[in-house]
Amino acid sequence: MHYLKFVVFLLVSSISAISCLAAKVVLVAGGDDSNATRAMEVKLNGPFGAGFDAKGNMFFCEMPGNMLRKMNPAGVVSITAGNGTKGDTGDNGPAGQALLNGPHNLAVLKSGDVLIADTWNNRIRKIDARTGKIAAIIGTGKKGFSGDGGPANRAEFGGLYCATLDPEEQNLYLADLDNRRIRVVDMKTGIVRTVAGNGAAGLPADDADALASPLLDPRAVAADAQGNVYILERNGNALRVVDS
Repeated sequence: MHYLKFVVFLLVSSISAISCLAAKVVLVAGGDDSNATRAMEVKLNGPFGAGFDAKGNMFFCEMPGNMLRKMNPAGVVSITAGNGTKGDTGDNGPAGQALLNGPHNLAVLKSGDVLIADTWNNRIRKIDARTGKIAAIIGTGKKGFSGDGGPANRAEFGGLYCATLDPEEQNLYLADLDNRRIRVVDMKTGIVRTVAGNGAAGLPADDADALASPLLDPRAVAADAQGNVYILERNGNALRVVDS
């Protein structure tokens, strides 16, 4: 049985130690030129999630901008998917011709494939690093809650705000915000299940069964190598963990 706990991290260190950890903030992208390709000059519209591939390329999504962009190690920015218009088109074709709707987060696989949490399309879409094509791999596109125990591509979700792989890339954890649940998809079988949340809005009790507990605002999720699942609740002002 999985149990939910409220985790409090206390940082007790000197100012000098903190300054060593975060000595400098450096701007790597963002400017005022909509047509620019250099990272320091290009105008961005609400950048949210970011991730790197093995070659050092940084992918980042613009939620209100409805785009996925790539910045290469030389600092050149290009559009990988979306054109700024809201939509849900282009599956099984070139990602550059597809439309997105509020992409909030992404995960980059070791293969270089990019998984996009296409939030308001209630889907996870994948861009194949080899072919450059995009496909919906999780979610039907219809907002709802269904499909646990079955194929994730036939399941319904309600606003996927976060998609995070575990260290071994065996599981993809999803923050299904509108359903107030954390769900996980087995990357080998494609089966989806819920790991936390019963759909109700509320404050979960420590040491309670995670599946029987309410959640307030599960916006982000991550998992460690031991199988513990961490849930960040923005409006709940808490970081929680479901133990393995």
